[in-house]
Amino acid sequence: MKGASVEDYSLLSVIGRGTYAKVLLVRHKQDKQVYAMKVLKKKYIQEKNQEKNIMNEKEILASLSHPFLVRLRECFQDQKKLYFVLEYCPGGELFGLLSLKDRLSEEQYFVPNADASSTRLKSSWRSTPCTS
Repeated sequence: MKGASVEDYSLLSVIGRGTYAKVLLVRHKQDKQVYAMKVLKKKYIQEKNQEKNIMNEKEILASLSHPFLVRLRECFQDQKKLYFVLEYCPGGELFGLLSLKDRLSEEQYFVPNADASSTRLKSSWRSTPCTS
């Protein structure tokens, strides 16, 4: 059985850049779903001695299962990079929003669409677990 690879996805755009990673908006070629793909360069991780932190991140993401947390769909690697494929949640990250505001209003704090969260909860059993 062929493992997952970057070739399984079509690049739509770059949606973020961080210290250790670039985040891409991608579409899975078979299921046509849109995901966020976090791409990390192995060389940079090794240079900065971040191997343990990245492995911890992977283990934590793989073990999480809650309707209000982004789920890890799958992860894989090639010779130069690590790839984490995550649920795509448009709107930016919470840290960025909190850094711009002192407080969140009740409307910003609570989930805007309860049906969406309950649908996600009901369908979460279909998510593919991350394997090494």
